[in-house]
Amino acid sequence: MSPAGEVHVPEEFQRALRSLRDVRVRADVSLHEIPAPTRVAPFALALTGELAGHGAHATDAASGRFVVLYDPDGQEVWQGRFRAVTMVRAPLERDLVRDPSCRRSRGRGCVRPWSRRVRGRARTAVP
Repeated sequence: MSPAGEVHVPEEFQRALRSLRDVRVRADVSLHEIPAPTRVAPFALALTGELAGHGAHATDAASGRFVVLYDPDGQEVWQGRFRAVTMVRAPLERDLVRDPSCRRSRGRGCVRPWSRRVRGRARTAVP
């Protein structure tokens, strides 16, 4: 903490926050900052987003959350100082439901196959 009692936010996390806050999104997407978890990491940012549906698909909107966690000391299970957590809700097209890789996930949609690919990339992308 600084002498005034304020928490010192590391520059590395401040850069990450600026890059997220400066992102331009499509007109049909709304992003809002929400309270972030406080017990998982010393520093965190949470965003919620909504995608507006159009025309006949007006009710087929998507929504989600994006959370960035930061620990300046790093966490072994994260394999770095940052961790990003996402949750998305969106309707699936019938072709995706019939996809064999989704069926192997025992009713959890395409979460498992997608997660493996993303985790593999994240390990190499996050210092």
